[in-house]
Amino acid sequence: MFVKLILIRHPETEANAKRLIYGRKESEYTEKGRASVATVVEQLSQVDIHMIYSSPLKRALDLAKAIAESHSSDSRKIEVNVDERLQEMHFGIFENKTNEQARELYGDGFDHFLHDFANFVVPEGESLSQVRDRAVDFLKELLASELPEEPFEEMVKRDPIKAIERWDEEGKTVVIVAHSLVIRGALSWLLNIPLNEMWRFEIKPASIVEVSYRGGYGFLSGLR
Repeated sequence: MFVKLILIRHPETEANAKRLIYGRKESEYTEKGRASVATVVEQLSQVDIHMIYSSPLKRALDLAKAIAESHSSDSRKIEVNVDERLQEMHFGIFENKTNEQARELYGDGFDHFLHDFANFVVPEGESLSQVRDRAVDFLKELLASELPEEPFEEMVKRDPIKAIERWDEEGKTVVIVAHSLVIRGALSWLLNIPLNEMWRFEIKPASIVEVSYRGGYGFLSGLR
């Protein structure tokens, strides 16, 4: 059995629209963001969801609850599992500031932040590498039952036809509602892509990223 991971970024917020640097601060949806909740719910309407996980931050949790409600019935209620490890990056002293304000506050050090985003630890905050580490910790725990299975690459070497057939077998679907950098960190591990290459993926607010995972191997199966 494989796991299909559906990684969803929260809808657009006022802070997004104002192009603020923010991670742990809360921000309400814009009108566009509110409308995209219904759009995401509709896009998932035909998906058989087994579990939903969410960041505790309101902009993600509200969407996760809407998805759970739309997939719940009298006979089957889907709960939202909140996990602290899915919170957005903590931007420390840069929180709720524009790039110009952050540069004025931190001087040339802000350029180090921009040029070494993966490793630069924001004062009173964290680095993207640290975000990736906690996202990976969450995923390993979630996928623990899948890890002991024979790696997909080995299955292909031994019997490529059977490997492809097994890849297409029915599996469980897990929805994870989180944030841009958490999703990028997760994809870096799932797809074995260096963290500094994750900017090649455009993950807009309310984006849906699908990854099929089996036996230690992740495969990007959808991005919208």
